[in-house]
Amino acid sequence: RRAIRELMRELICPWEVPYIKLCVEHLNLCLGNTAAAVSYWFETLKMELLNHFPFSLSPEESSAEFPLRDHVRHPGGSGFCELFSSLSRILGIRFTNEAMRVHTLEARIYNTESPFDTADIEGFASAVMDVIHLAMGMVLVRKAERVAVQPPHLAREQQRALYRRARDCFLNALKANHWMQAALYHFADVQVRLGELQGAVNTLFDAICVDPSDAALPRKCAQLLQDLGRVEEAESMYILSLSLQPRSLEVLQLYTSFLASTRLKDTNSDSSRMHETLCALIDKLTQGAGGDPLPQRQIDAKVASS
Repeated sequence: RRAIRELMRELICPWEVPYIKLCVEHLNLCLGNTAAAVSYWFETLKMELLNHFPFSLSPEESSAEFPLRDHVRHPGGSGFCELFSSLSRILGIRFTNEAMRVHTLEARIYNTESPFDTADIEGFASAVMDVIHLAMGMVLVRKAERVAVQPPHLAREQQRALYRRARDCFLNALKANHWMQAALYHFADVQVRLGELQGAVNTLFDAICVDPSDAALPRKCAQLLQDLGRVEEAESMYILSLSLQPRSLEVLQLYTSFLASTRLKDTNSDSSRMHETLCALIDKLTQGAGGDPLPQRQIDAKVASS
């Protein structure tokens, strides 16, 4: 799954095929009969096992010289048949019936350099599809951001078409894993780009439920609620964001602007006094002794120490 996430940053074509190729490459690296496979077991796989599962290997097996690959493989490769049988149940990859038969029963297949081929994989289970759909959506968003077609109205139409496809990908990711935080965030972002503000608010509410500690979520939600004219709810989201990140100058400025635009009809109100207090605080954080703006580095230092 980590390798799939890394590949999604490099993809140009959002198709399933590159992910299948990636899985085949890793399977061959792990279970193939090559010098690279031997090196992988010695230099990478053993270290990852010890990092993630410190007590999974005995002191002897943990030593740099111990041939862990040969120990697991057994003479003739029968150990790899058992290993593949276990991996096939937990990887979230759907293998063909023939691939399952060959790789669990015919140990000699692991004497070859590439025991796996793209034809061995039919697709992915939902445990992996959420990551793949997320990757596809992010690629489509990136393509939409790079659209430069003339005249401008054609560019806008092409962008909207790509954003709609990205929205569908994020929705599919959420169908596979409804509480996937990254998919919720990107789904809301695309909804905003398509003008679906109410839908974006609902999506952000779900994201806040998944991670109540992320101050960026209520801040973004507050701005959308403000645009929708839902003032009371917007203010509660600004306050929630400030409670999570009280030293955020950005949220302070946004909330101050919100008070100025929505709460200052009565100059003697609590909102008016709050606005004056926040303005004074922001001036104190962003201005020097003579009233001149401070460099961002000094602002950040003052905010951090306030």
